[in-house]
Amino acid sequence: YTIIDKKQAGNWYDGSALPYQTLQFEYDKTAICNEIKHNRENLNFDINVPHQNKLNLEEFGQYEPWAICYLIEGTESNKNLSIYEKSQSFKHLKHLYEFINRLPITNLYHFIIAELPPNSYIYPHIDSDYKKFKDKGTATMYFNLEKVDGVFYKMGNVGLVPNEGGLLINNKKYSHAVVNESQQTRHIVMISPAVLDREKLSTLVN
Repeated sequence: YTIIDKKQAGNWYDGSALPYQTLQFEYDKTAICNEIKHNRENLNFDINVPHQNKLNLEEFGQYEPWAICYLIEGTESNKNLSIYEKSQSFKHLKHLYEFINRLPITNLYHFIIAELPPNSYIYPHIDSDYKKFKDKGTATMYFNLEKVDGVFYKMGNVGLVPNEGGLLINNKKYSHAVVNESQQTRHIVMISPAVLDREKLSTLVN
């Protein structure tokens, strides 16, 4: 696999040519990750989610299911609510609450915490569970919370992408997969999709 140069990323706003783009957005990874771990028992993590491929597992050796927790789950009834309104249900998680309300976006569909256990993987797939959310300029924002050696994010035919900070990714057009070969659970937060604030975001993209 190869890592593509950021200059090859194409149009980062409407996603027409975008595989991914790195984001220069400051966030306290350690505080957010510790908040998730501390509140783990009270968060509703689900392993029965789309793309949880359980077939041909012998090809990959030992396997544990990955899990997601919806802090905000997009529906027809709430899709037009403000981010502030959507985030009130987890206001007690102050680091996650502050994080989502600081992002350079004007709306979002899902706000997700995702866990990938040791010796596990997310099978290659293209996300398509938010087809009703058709605002122009939507893309997924992906934020790693800790550096875990042995975690690899593969996207389409562009190779491995950076896996340490924030990313803007087109996961509706490009297939992607993640492998965790380490002995540590990997945590990320993901906004999927987000309606980008063009003016604010332009200052954060390399």
